[in-house]
Amino acid sequence: MIGIREDIQFYTNGKEGVIARLQLLHGEKSIIIKGKHILAQSAHSLIGHVLTPDQFTLIFGEGVYPDWGGEENTLHVPAKLISVESNKASTYLIFKQN
Repeated sequence: MIGIREDIQFYTNGKEGVIARLQLLHGEKSIIIKGKHILAQSAHSLIGHVLTPDQFTLIFGEGVYPDWGGEENTLHVPAKLISVESNKASTYLIFKQN
């Protein structure tokens, strides 16, 4: 029996809309990372702090989705958390690179 594999397609209109809106509010070079709603409260207390990628992983851990719209969803450079936005399902962490 031969298996048929279809490529998985991601529809990123929702992601692109969120990123466009948040970058309009916070600057085009903002780094937007999507996490679970549960991050909202603790993330607010970190606004203004610079996090390294290792600190980001340690602090937010499994509260951040590993990918978002088929792309990696993590912090790759040291950056300052400048804002947090959340809704009933998700929290968006907005960073600016130093």
